[in-house]
Amino acid sequence: MDTFDLIRLEGARGQEHGLLWGRWFPINKPLWTSSYAVYTGGLALLALALCSALFDGPRGRILTTLARPFRVFGVNALLVFVGSGLLGRTVGSLWKLEDGRSAQKALFEGLQSGFGMDPVNASLAYALLWITGWYVILEVLYRRQIFLRV
Repeated sequence: MDTFDLIRLEGARGQEHGLLWGRWFPINKPLWTSSYAVYTGGLALLALALCSALFDGPRGRILTTLARPFRVFGVNALLVFVGSGLLGRTVGSLWKLEDGRSAQKALFEGLQSGFGMDPVNASLAYALLWITGWYVILEVLYRRQIFLRV
């Protein structure tokens, strides 16, 4: 049995044991019950096995090219986490327009009225714009081999 099969087997086992344990001790994320931890640990191992099959297999080179955005975000994940929080608060509270609205609210309302989107789609568009903006910044840093490390 190779490593891939072992990861897949243990992932399926963890998921099954978590579901079984969940009958007596409910799967509850806010409380991080043991059944939740075992179940999600099994799911994580299954996801790892899937990624290993996709990227380490014979066609891995093609998929690796498609996975570039994940690599670009992954090598500077701490920068995105901290920077996104700080920038989000700045855009949301410090940058105000003349009418008193935040820049964040103005962009969201612009997506709704300018493109005729309902609130759910406008929210999705805003999130995708936010991620795309961060990707552009991270791509420049990635090409220059600048990585934030702690």
